[in-house]
Amino acid sequence: IQQLVPSVQFYPVNDLRYIDNSGVIPDSIVKVAAGEILDSGMGYKGLWIGNVGLFEKHALVLVTNGNASGAEVDAFATKIQDDFYAFCGVKLEREVITI
Repeated sequence: IQQLVPSVQFYPVNDLRYIDNSGVIPDSIVKVAAGEILDSGMGYKGLWIGNVGLFEKHALVLVTNGNASGAEVDAFATKIQDDFYAFCGVKLEREVITI
């Protein structure tokens, strides 16, 4: 990821209370700043498709123009996840549950 986005910030997982089934945390596991990858690496900050976009001040925030359907928001979020994975091989997980 650092080769793709040299400015990306990353943090040791120990500092973020990572929990797995083994209780062992490999030194190679880190949390990366996904917003930085979306912004600096992919150029997605401020990207809009139809009625849904990424906030121009923070690439991890999905916004609408007030006319988006739930399906549009879901499709946009899925596209971002798919594009993120294609870009750097990391699965971007949603923190917000949509209904």
